[in-house]
Amino acid sequence: MPFDLQRYSGRTEEQFLTSIGHLILFLEKRIKHLSHGNTKLDEFQRNCCKYLLTQLDRLLKKYRTAPMEEVASICRNIFELVLTVKYYETTEDDAHAFLLQADVDKILIHEGILEWLRVTDPNSPMIRNLNHLTTSKQQGVKPPPRPTVRQMAEKVNMTVEYDGFYKFYSKYIHPSAWIINKPIEELESPGYREILVMQSFIYATKNTELLGAITA
Repeated sequence: MPFDLQRYSGRTEEQFLTSIGHLILFLEKRIKHLSHGNTKLDEFQRNCCKYLLTQLDRLLKKYRTAPMEEVASICRNIFELVLTVKYYETTEDDAHAFLLQADVDKILIHEGILEWLRVTDPNSPMIRNLNHLTTSKQQGVKPPPRPTVRQMAEKVNMTVEYDGFYKFYSKYIHPSAWIINKPIEELESPGYREILVMQSFIYATKNTELLGAITA
């Protein structure tokens, strides 16, 4: 069945594209405004705005043609950004804590690469070539705990949305029984793609509001 956004959302495709264009303009303006700031909150918001722009760009290019798992992935990323912004944007210290997580993530990536290779290809010369990678064990430290996505949803009172959303998108972004066993016609059942596209727009709008872009 052809893509029919209006049937499932009450919004025409032209209205959807116009609205996405407005969000992009708001975000670009906000990024420019935040570039003059020097607080951790400014940096946090600026980075989140840039990330949201990349997701909206993917959505605009692929909402009609990409496999459902890719559309679901975009929608998930935008939704989880709402949780991240609401959870960490409260104070300067919270924003700083999130910014510091990037360096911790780098260490965990290094550990993951080395652990993966040691199991799958223990004689790989790549292991020797990656000895420069820094791990938490080498530093003698343990990565600090961080909230799970569900814990963030609980903290910001979005558990119901999280549960409902997870039941839907997880069936597309994981090798679930649904995506493995069902024919493409059923995976693309009328309304499924349109729902993901509209939810992406709804949460992108929410992010834009939270990040101060609409009023910037």
